[in-house]
Order: sequence, then C-alpha cells, then structure tokens
Amino acid sequence: MKKTFIALALMTVLPLTAMAAEPDKTEVAPAKDCKKGAWMTKDLGLNAEQQTKIDTLVEKNEVKKKALHDELSVQIKEALTPEQYAKMKEKHDKMKGKYGCPQE
Repeated sequence: MKKTFIALALMTVLPLTAMAAEPDKTEVAPAKDCKKGAWMTKDLGLNAEQQTKIDTLVEKNEVKKKALHDELSVQIKEALTPEQYAKMKEKHDKMKGKYGCPQE
C-alpha cells in the first residue's frame, strides 16, 4: 500500500516540476546584445584589430541585407491586397517589438 501511494505521489508531482522548470512560451525573450558580431568579441576574445575588421564586414553585409529586404518588401506589397498587407505589417511589427532590438 505504501509503495502504491509513493508511486502515485511521484507520478503526480514529477510532471508538475517539469512544467514549472519549462520556460513560459509567452514571455518576451531576454534582451540580447544588439551589436552584430559582439558575441564574437566576447566569446572568441578578439583583439581590437580583429574586432574592427569584423565590425566592418558585418556593416557591409547589413547594407546589402537591407537592400535585399527593401526589394522583397516592395514585391510582397505588390502581390498582396491592401488588407492582407496591413495584416502582415501588423504581425511583423508585433514580432519585431517582441524580439527585435530597439531602433536607433
């Protein structure tokens, strides 16, 4: 009888502890370092010269990426109805606010 009671207690408590340990999916993601390549400096121990080179490369890539993003945005806007585009933009802004870095 004692063994059955202990087994039932464990079967009840263990799943609850697992749920408590699991992070809440609705929480906002923790703030991240918004400078691109900053993790490399920290984790790889880059010196000042390496950091400058990486920052330059990342910046050049960001310019190219922004141009491609802008081009894609125009093409998507042309393909959607005004209502669809408004709904997409609303969802995009909501996600950007939740996970994106603050705009400068």
